[in-house]
Amino acid sequence: MIDWIKSFLKRGLGRSKRTEHRIIFVGTDYLCHKLASSLQQRGEAVVAFIDDEPWNHRTLMLGQPIYYPSELKALIEKHKVNTIVAFAECPLRVDPEIVDAFEMKGLRSFIFDTDRLDIEAQISLIVNA
Repeated sequence: MIDWIKSFLKRGLGRSKRTEHRIIFVGTDYLCHKLASSLQQRGEAVVAFIDDEPWNHRTLMLGQPIYYPSELKALIEKHKVNTIVAFAECPLRVDPEIVDAFEMKGLRSFIFDTDRLDIEAQISLIVNA
């Protein structure tokens, strides 16, 4: 009986039945950090960050690992990612063919321009889409 109660509590007592967003961020700059942190505080699952700098590889940001762009496809499949977020200001780009192929399977991708959308609008687009 106690094991059942522990299991029930781990699943999340009182959680809503909303779709869980499993998010990868392209970039590790301040904009990515700020938005990812805000999403984590709202209970969204940030699973990884993508960056091409070798000194960042396999380090942690907000408790999640940083990977190379070449690892994106495997990460999407392994973690069942359904959302990719990037910023127009970030010079790092991922292979558009990979993103296009996964978008056909339901993956959502966002490239935000901070001159047009504030952080609350960005969060709203991600969690309500």
